[in-house]
Amino acid sequence: MSTFEKIRKAALARLDAGEPAEIILQDYADFEDELRPVLEAETGKRLAPLAGSSMRSNKPKNASTVSNNLILVGAGAVLLVMLAVGALFILPLNSNDDVIVVQPATAIPDVQATPIPPTAVNAQVDNPPVQTSATCDGIPDRQITSQFVLNPIPQQSNTDSDRAPELGMADGAVLETSVSSEEMADDVVMDVEEDYDYDDDYAYEEDYAYDETEADYESAEDVALAPPSDAGESASGEVMATSTALTLSSEEAPRTTANTTPEEPLRAGEIDDNAEWDTYQDYRTDFLDTNGTRDVVDVDTTGRQVIRVVDSEGNPVLNACVQIYNGESFITSSLTYATGMTLFFPNLDDSTRYIDEFRVVVSKGDVMVEDTIDRTAIGDVTEITLDVTESYESVPLDIVFLLDATGSMSDEIQQLQDNIMAISAQIDALPGDVDVRYGLVTYRDRGDAYVTRVHDFVDNVADFQESLSRVQAGGGGDYPESLNEGLDMALNAVEWRDTDAVQLVFLVADAPPHVDYQDDADYSLLMADAMARGVKIHTIASSGLQPEGEFILRQIAQYTMGRFLFLTYEDGVAGTAGDERPDLEVGDPEDEQGVGDYSVSQLDELVIQLIRDEISVLTGEE
Repeated sequence: MSTFEKIRKAALARLDAGEPAEIILQDYADFEDELRPVLEAETGKRLAPLAGSSMRSNKPKNASTVSNNLILVGAGAVLLVMLAVGALFILPLNSNDDVIVVQPATAIPDVQATPIPPTAVNAQVDNPPVQTSATCDGIPDRQITSQFVLNPIPQQSNTDSDRAPELGMADGAVLETSVSSEEMADDVVMDVEEDYDYDDDYAYEEDYAYDETEADYESAEDVALAPPSDAGESASGEVMATSTALTLSSEEAPRTTANTTPEEPLRAGEIDDNAEWDTYQDYRTDFLDTNGTRDVVDVDTTGRQVIRVVDSEGNPVLNACVQIYNGESFITSSLTYATGMTLFFPNLDDSTRYIDEFRVVVSKGDVMVEDTIDRTAIGDVTEITLDVTESYESVPLDIVFLLDATGSMSDEIQQLQDNIMAISAQIDALPGDVDVRYGLVTYRDRGDAYVTRVHDFVDNVADFQESLSRVQAGGGGDYPESLNEGLDMALNAVEWRDTDAVQLVFLVADAPPHVDYQDDADYSLLMADAMARGVKIHTIASSGLQPEGEFILRQIAQYTMGRFLFLTYEDGVAGTAGDERPDLEVGDPEDEQGVGDYSVSQLDELVIQLIRDEISVLTGEE
């Protein structure tokens, strides 16, 4: 790129940022003749000549004027030398025959050494400016995306007058989206089917029968959508239904027997698909070749670019704003994780699939630097140093446990609760100053007593454990569940901190999401939002997960730089903790010599280690 081309791009960027054209022209006075018409074309106005400028005449530069007013400076030999070195220019005189002295072009500073904001043109976000403050432009806002959640199916209230004293929002009230099984009277079911055009095998068909002994069925009248007048507001300001009946049924009574030391602790394996990238891409290709995309959303992660932001001392920078540009066209923004890393996937869009070099603008607060990503350097990490100093005496930590609470989880829900209890107790006892908050989201499926149930962040581990102890498995029916809506609520219905914080989700599931529901959220878009906001999702596969479920859980973990965890069993059969998981495409467990594809630990120890890893990179403490 020529020197003037760099100046032109920088000048246009400053013009778009609102700087006066006259100031910009003055700053690049040595290129006034070339830059003036560019700025005049952009602003639509004539710019006054600079002092000492060659542009003092209002006469047009036509051929006759030039030919009649040229003054040869020095002898012909001197003129040839001047033309050869480009040091002097021959310019027209004005009507007063003033002699214009043009100085040689002076050296300009390297624009890469002092980054200048680029012009932002973006098809995904409306003209996001380059990051210049504590916020990061282009990051998606927290906003619930499921229209099913935002616009619940109309249904009759089961809150008759003799139960009126039980109604109202009590302390610890939860946000709940519900389609109660007991309220699905024939006329309501018909309305639902007509409005949402569910396919033939949807749960409302005759083969979807509730067991009358099931706690879900008995407690259905205790779970009701709030009437419109009682609707609450989501974090994004949109109205959504909340629970009004909070009297606890037998299903919701807290367990007094839950303990933090399970008699038979769950064991789990763990793989990092970002670390074993070639293996993951082979797995992805094989799955798609065999199963297609009927039950999954394929996201092209080939060409993945890893960006790592460090401070002046080489420490990772949490929550740095990373903006990617193709030339002057904005592509995407993301915030870095505690490791200082984020990902960029150029093959997601045909417009960037064949581009080899991208501009990356990294900032935090008012400090900014510009660099390039060379995607031809396969497997490399683009490390960018930001002139800041990161120090964390206290680490803010937000953790959401997102739990499948359908009937198929009933064989393991107690053990999972016990493990999560143990995990939360160990987190609370971590050394150093960790400012931790806990959130809980459970989900089932449409047609169950509830679809999602949200407990916002609390900083008291006992309050979190009490909410966790109330969770019971029930409902379900068909294999896929409303994981889309559960993930939507985990990311958008709880109040994540806006300041620097480690943000983690642990998603526990034994089934994939429905990808055939209308008015639903989309897990593939939600995982992209999570990555952009710096929310890392670790997925945990329970027993019974089929291939499409494994594919989706691994997708979510890989895209957000999380890990794919999976419960392991003796001889691969659920019920007894062991080391095997032959139903998944994860390979073989390590033997005593360390040979194998994954190691196995107790689930709580594995989760705690993942959390410790996030904290230690910020504090420097192991």
